[in-house]
Amino acid sequence: MAMGGATVAAGDNNNALFYNAALLAFYSEHEENTQDSRFLFPLIVPQLSDSMIDVEEFTNGDPDEALTGVIDQFNTDPSAANAEAVVAVTRGTENDLSRLAGRDLTADVYVGIAGIQPSKRQGGGFFLGARIIGGGASDITEADLSLLRAYQEGLTFIATDGAEGTQRSELFEEDGTLRDPNQDFDSTLEGSGAAIYELGVAMSNEVHLGNHPLAIGMNLKVMRIDTFEDVQRVIDGSLGISENQGSHLTLSADAGVAKEFGSRLRLGLAIKDLVPREFDTALDNPIKLRPRPRLGAAYQLESVQIGLDVDLARNRPLATEAPTQEAAIGAEWVAVPKLKVRAGVRHDLRGERDSILSLGLGTSWRRFQFDIAYADGGDTSAAALQFGYAF
Repeated sequence: MAMGGATVAAGDNNNALFYNAALLAFYSEHEENTQDSRFLFPLIVPQLSDSMIDVEEFTNGDPDEALTGVIDQFNTDPSAANAEAVVAVTRGTENDLSRLAGRDLTADVYVGIAGIQPSKRQGGGFFLGARIIGGGASDITEADLSLLRAYQEGLTFIATDGAEGTQRSELFEEDGTLRDPNQDFDSTLEGSGAAIYELGVAMSNEVHLGNHPLAIGMNLKVMRIDTFEDVQRVIDGSLGISENQGSHLTLSADAGVAKEFGSRLRLGLAIKDLVPREFDTALDNPIKLRPRPRLGAAYQLESVQIGLDVDLARNRPLATEAPTQEAAIGAEWVAVPKLKVRAGVRHDLRGERDSILSLGLGTSWRRFQFDIAYADGGDTSAAALQFGYAF
């Protein structure tokens, strides 16, 4: 993440099995003579769109209860101050809904453990992890925004004794009490995705095509996939569709190749999820997992390594969010023997999302290794934390 995801050719023992298992075959020592094997625990990588965070904050704020509270307060005491309180809450709710309108919702969270053991011109490992990926969109209706504006106009009229605002008699019941509009809102949030539980083994080896060595690698994975789809009313939080509790068990694989040209240049190609899969949600809508081919290059300059990756095909969305096709460039600088500084940027070639900048550090103490990263750009924020033990 710190290098922007440019690791198909620039990865090392710590992450090869996640990006391109073929990179394990570039190790030139016998494993029993070194301490370069790794046990990684935990791996924590959350990536959320800012819109997803905004939705979470908005719904956790119980906007329906806040609105009901100020309306009840006004009905108990229809003073100018209580009218202004209704105006403030409805204006804040309108602003929040307007900010959510038309935005994609994305989430990608991974938690897992892994073990990696390289050897001379070959290597292997295992990983066990859980990944939640999802996407969706908000449907904020103009009718809801107009209703909130009507309350602002009507209650401003009361608070200013008719000097400002507009009289809105339709907001009141026959007995003169102010109506609670919570059940009248129709704006919704729609999302679908999958919880993927993976148990996999990685293997790599160097083969020779004539006089040309080539590293090849593969991950074989057993996957349990739980699909879900949800439609939720934004204001009162009542669920229109319950979560799908079904699950699917399947096999899949990742594959990669890499080639060195001299001591500085390396090229790599990796394909994630080689076997296309499609699973249905509770509404019989498909969740699709498609192969994701990615080409990478890396160049080594003394203590600096530069990586460049490009998606070779469009990454299909899980739900209604926009598809992406990324290019990434990143660099790693070994500042001192036990401190690595990393930075990167990834850009959506389709122009659907803003570019994402990232920074990170890696360090070690005795046999323990620590890596952290943070990325931010436009509507996306992400972080990563990895602990490792060398043996």
